[in-house]
Amino acid sequence: MLLLSDGTVMAANAGGNAWFRLTPDIHGNYANGTWTSLNPMHDVRLYFSSTVLTNGNVLAAGGEFGTGSSTSEVYDPVSNAWTAIPIPTGVLTTGGFEDAVSEMLPDGNVLIAPNSPATNGNTALFITASNSWSVGPKLFRGNNQEERSWVKLPDDSILTADGISLTNSERYSPALKQWVNDSIVPVSIAAVNDSEQGGALLLPD
Repeated sequence: MLLLSDGTVMAANAGGNAWFRLTPDIHGNYANGTWTSLNPMHDVRLYFSSTVLTNGNVLAAGGEFGTGSSTSEVYDPVSNAWTAIPIPTGVLTTGGFEDAVSEMLPDGNVLIAPNSPATNGNTALFITASNSWSVGPKLFRGNNQEERSWVKLPDDSILTADGISLTNSERYSPALKQWVNDSIVPVSIAAVNDSEQGGALLLPD
C-alpha cells in the first residue's frame, strides 16, 4: 500500500495489474473511507518495487512473477494513467528487476537493486525529473541483491547485508554517490536454504 500526497492510499491486487484507491471520510477516517478502482497497470506484477515519487507520481518496477519482471511504469494520480518507461540496454541483465529492493535518494531519484545486478554489479537509478533510467552506482562487492533488505539511516545512507557472504554489509553514501564497505554482521541474518532475509527497520535510537 502506498500513501499519496493527497492523503489517499493506493493498493494493488495480488499478482494482477489492478489498483484501488482508499479515500478517507470527511473526518480523515480510513476505516469509514471509500474504495474506488483505478486504471490498471500495463503489466501483471507480483512482489515488485513501488515508490511514491517526489512529484506525487508512483513508480512500479519489476515483479518476481507476472509479465513485468524487466519493465517499469509510472502512475499519474491526476490523470489516472500509467505510462510505460523504457529501460535502456545495460541497465538490466536478463534476470530483470524481479522482486527488486529500492529507496528514495535525497535528490528525489530512486535507487533500485535488481535481483541480478546489471553489468559489473551495478544498481539502477530512476531519474524522477525525466522519467528515465540510467546505470546506477556499483555495489561494493557486486553481489546478487535477491531478497535483500535495505535500511535508510539518519544520514540518508542505505545499509544492506550482502547476498553471498550473508555476514558482510555495505552502505550506499549519497554524499559520495557510491557503495562503501561496512561492518561485519555478527550472525547470518538470512535463511540458510535460500538466503532470503526478513524485513529491516530503523529503530527510534
